Amino acid sequence: MVGAVIRALTNHVAGLLAPLALGAAAVLAGCGAQPLLHVGAQRIVVEPNGSATAHGASVSYTIGQPAHLTVLLRQPSGQELQLRSIDRAPDTYALAFNGVVGSPGSPDQRVLPDGTYQLIFQAHTPGGQSATQLVQAVVRQADPVPLVLNHLALTLPVFSPNGQGVRPVPPMDGPPGDQQNLDQTTLDYAVSKSADIFIWVTDAHGNSTPLHSQLARNTKAGDQSFIWDGRDPNGMVLADGTYQLHVRATDASGNVAEQAIPVTIVHSGVPNVQIVSAGFSPTTLGNNGVLHVEVTVRNSGNVAIKTLGPPAGTAYTTHMSYLDPSFNKPGDVSPPFVDTRGRWRVAVRWTSGPQDYPVRWAFFADDSQELQPGQQVTVRGTIKILPPQPSRVVFSAAVEMGGIGFTSDYGQTTVTIGIPTQG
Repeated sequence: MVGAVIRALTNHVAGLLAPLALGAAAVLAGCGAQPLLHVGAQRIVVEPNGSATAHGASVSYTIGQPAHLTVLLRQPSGQELQLRSIDRAPDTYALAFNGVVGSPGSPDQRVLPDGTYQLIFQAHTPGGQSATQLVQAVVRQADPVPLVLNHLALTLPVFSPNGQGVRPVPPMDGPPGDQQNLDQTTLDYAVSKSADIFIWVTDAHGNSTPLHSQLARNTKAGDQSFIWDGRDPNGMVLADGTYQLHVRATDASGNVAEQAIPVTIVHSGVPNVQIVSAGFSPTTLGNNGVLHVEVTVRNSGNVAIKTLGPPAGTAYTTHMSYLDPSFNKPGDVSPPFVDTRGRWRVAVRWTSGPQDYPVRWAFFADDSQELQPGQQVTVRGTIKILPPQPSRVVFSAAVEMGGIGFTSDYGQTTVTIGIPTQG
């Protein structure tokens, strides 16, 4: 009797659970187990030749479980190159392939020759599961011409971007008396094909600084040069130190060539001179009268400032300029005070003047003297007013920055020209 009751209850419970088991099985059957690796293509074709119709390919793949993914490229010779080695979470990804591969141990990249290759996708889970899938990759109509970047050289492996311009070259770098612009260096290099060029520097810590804001596109094949003034694209001078100057060339097909050369910056700095005050007197005088000029300047930069004559105190007339032959030194065959990069001086102009800033003075009577950071000096000189002149003339002063230009005008003063004076 008891056995019969137990059998009846067991059958009843089994009858209740059977639909639930069938439902769970149906759900599992509908979902299915996600495969570890699924690649969405079996064959791709790429044409790395830089033409308008050339194209690459994107191969999608799905990872079903957390796994480490490796992608190898097997060449027709049987040699294999690793394209990817990365941990992946379950998701769908894409591998871009354009027929260009890196060179082991080098930043260069090269276009593959025509042929049939294999992309080998391999996924491995921490638990030991693995899966492999192959994709046939056909490279055709490839550009077979390699890109070569070489012959890197610097005119000055060591230079000093501090605004002092042309200076004697150190004895170890040139013959005695030789002069060179030590504010900049020129990088010479050669590229074998038309290519986009990008140039940057890295410091001792690996920090990168681009030297121009964009690629130099479609640079022609042959010898090239790049002048660097020690500044970044924002005009900031880099600090003293030894850098690696990098050049990367990329042609239209995808070949990449990169080279680097060391360059050292010493005594870098930012030159800056400000006018503290500027005055002209008297404000009324006749023709043949003498106008007195007094300009005080201050070195507000962090490097010494070199200057250039005519010396402070030189007397001018309104018919003369700083290049007047009367200022020539004995033995000079040409005006000695031509604008020179890195040499600064006071400049004066007036509204009836024959040219822009015809009057210029060195900061000192001896133009070998330098204006040190934080130092200021008052420059004095005279200008004799020769007729004809309008009745009212406006005079103003500026600082000439050798090889760069002029600061804003200061001390604008209207001078009334009256009855001619004797003398």
